[in-house]
This record gives sequence, structure tokens and C-alpha cells, in this order.
Amino acid sequence: MALIIRENDELGAEDTVLVHMGAGAVQSMVNAAILNYTAYATLLGTGRGAFTVSTYAVTDAVPERTIVMKMRHGQFARVRVEALRAADFDVLATTEADEDDEVMRRLQQVHYDIVLPVAGDPVGEDPVPAPSSELLDELAQQAARLLEVAGMAERFNKYDLYKEDRP
Repeated sequence: MALIIRENDELGAEDTVLVHMGAGAVQSMVNAAILNYTAYATLLGTGRGAFTVSTYAVTDAVPERTIVMKMRHGQFARVRVEALRAADFDVLATTEADEDDEVMRRLQQVHYDIVLPVAGDPVGEDPVPAPSSELLDELAQQAARLLEVAGMAERFNKYDLYKEDRP
């Protein structure tokens, strides 16, 4: 994955992002955060990474329906950026530059990463984390905390969007 940080592309407090909810969400987030760590180690040039999960901002140019229909997950929550920041989650503007699919390239314009904060230096000197049980537990706690923040927001199932198209 070739990851790029978009400079000067910060979301406002009132902007809405979509967070994956539902069965398996915590484990999906932990798995993604570990995979994303290495991409951030290269991107930041520090040899250190960041544990992040993907999210997408809903905009006029890229509406919610376009986003959720392209995702493999079925359940989402609409979360205001101000709620994420109030809970100490950073949101970074990022693009996965190696997307071939045209719709996914459009989605990359509104792709962001939510940073799962972890205490201390969980991976020591190794730029690629060998996830200890302590690290996995902490990431799971942070993912659950993110879901708790998202759970206070408006939840929906993408398949309900199909029902809206029917009389």
C-alpha cells in the first residue's frame, strides 16, 4: 500500500465520517491498525508508525451512498469529527495511491485515517510490530472506545439504502 498524507486537508468539526460498526468490527480494526503501522513507519520517515483505521468523509462530491456501496462492511455509523477529537482520536487526511478502480480513486479524495492511540512505545526498536498480547489488548480497547464514540452517533445498515430506492 502506497500511502500519502494530504497536506492542508483537515476536516472541520461539523464534518461527518463513516465508521464500520457491527459484528467483528473490533477485530477488523485491530487487524487494520497493525497492517497500517508499517505503511506509516515508511510515510513518516521516523521508523515509527501509527496504528490507524480507515474512514471516509461524506461530501457533496462523494456522497455516503457511493462510499458504503463500495465497502465490504454492512453496518456503519455517521460520526462528527468533533466527537472523535473530543475523545482524543486524531484524524489524518490520507490517500492510498495505488488504487486501480475508478470509484476507489474517487473515494481516496475523502479517505482519512483515525489514529488508535496507544500508551508508551509498544513495539520497541522494531519498526514492524510483533503484536504482543498487551498491544493487541490495548488496540482492542481503543477500537472498542472508538466504537463507543461511534455508537453514540447515528447507525445504519447499508442494505437499508436499497430499500430507499424501492416504492
